[in-house]
Amino acid sequence: VWFPPYGILINTNMVKPEEFRSWKGLLDPKWKGRMLGDDLRLSGAGGAMLEATWHAFGREFHEALAKQEVSVTRNNREAERRVARGEYPVYFPQQLPYALTLKGLPVKMIVPEEGVVYAQAQFALLTGAPHVNAARLLTQFMLEPESQLHMANAGVLPVVNGIAEKTNDDARPYMSAKLFGAGTHEHQERLLKIAAEIYK
Repeated sequence: VWFPPYGILINTNMVKPEEFRSWKGLLDPKWKGRMLGDDLRLSGAGGAMLEATWHAFGREFHEALAKQEVSVTRNNREAERRVARGEYPVYFPQQLPYALTLKGLPVKMIVPEEGVVYAQAQFALLTGAPHVNAARLLTQFMLEPESQLHMANAGVLPVVNGIAEKTNDDARPYMSAKLFGAGTHEHQERLLKIAAEIYK
């Protein structure tokens, strides 16, 4: 029903946006020991980024990223504030809905040229569910244009055509972002085991 997108958060007083045209910008030696990142060994934002970059860039990318001495966190809401305060110039992967709440602070979420890492918010109707009509109504409600616009203005990518163009000025620049890749049930378990070997 929607796609929460992730990019790279930078402190605009410390980093030029063009330094992160690609996700490979994270490998620049100048950022060694200076970045904050979600844990790529666990499912969630870190796991989604792991899978997207693994399929695009391979193991070599992750072995190089591991050498960057990234400070790892699971507190993404505090991580973005730490970047705003200048404790770290870079945080990844940054979720757009949270980035939009930072208006007025010296931060910006960058969408690399490859696109955004994303999660998939899905609905399913369970066979034999006791209130299947209520589930259908909820699903229909979430796909209504008004609901999709509300969610898009909050920073998630809509799945209904014609919504992105109607979003507010803060969200609209991100609505046309390419989808780079996501975490999937098919590959996640295997890749998280490999990540545990690489990121020690």
